[in-house]
Amino acid sequence: MTAASTLPPETLEAVEGLSVERRGPVLHIRLDRPGARNALTPAMYGELRRSIQAAAADCATRAVLVTASGPAFCAGNDAAGFDLVRRLPKHERPGYRFMQALTQFSKPLIAAVSGNAVGIGATMLLHFDLVYCTPDARFHFPFTRLGLVPEFASSYFLPRMAGHARAARWLLLGEPMSASEARDIGLVSAITSDDLVEADARSAAERLAALPASSVDACRALMRAPKRQCAAEIMAAEMDQLSELISSDETRARLARLKSPKET
Repeated sequence: MTAASTLPPETLEAVEGLSVERRGPVLHIRLDRPGARNALTPAMYGELRRSIQAAAADCATRAVLVTASGPAFCAGNDAAGFDLVRRLPKHERPGYRFMQALTQFSKPLIAAVSGNAVGIGATMLLHFDLVYCTPDARFHFPFTRLGLVPEFASSYFLPRMAGHARAARWLLLGEPMSASEARDIGLVSAITSDDLVEADARSAAERLAALPASSVDACRALMRAPKRQCAAEIMAAEMDQLSELISSDETRARLARLKSPKET
């Protein structure tokens, strides 16, 4: 992992599965665990949170771009992390602390998505400003199939973006959302080719970074102000429900059947 010297020292610590590098005014975060479809481990959550908080404090960083290695964007939470979720109170859970940091971030967030975005790999995108994806991208919210509930305020945002009936297909039935559906409801900014998706996202990040920072950040804050308090409250309620369900026999049995870190 590399980073500019203006970033706080903690962002210089290498974490397996994650690459963080500041390229000019854009902090580029790459999920780099393709063998596990970029499923997020507790260590990755921790470094994501620290990198985002460092970018917020660094005046030279004007935008954050998130990309991924391999054919999938993110398979969600690594299955091994569920035992940690059971043991820790919600405010100490690495995933929940990452969620809070992301929703409190004050600068533009841009993502390039190829292939599957599952669980938190999909719900985190609800808090991004610009999302570019490939035609084969699919967004999966398989929480009920695992005996869990949605997170990252997706239970609030998706019904309001798409209407209850469509959101029920994705959140209740766990059906995948196509790239065109994601674009139609505003989760995705544009669908582009496999060859261009990362370049288009990077170009957008650089264009935003070239604009007056005070203007961009103030505009973003105004756009997100009505959502911020709701998101915090809904995320806390979702996590309370998850805390109850994750220790149930049915949910534990379903999670135990996961043979690889791919489902949430």
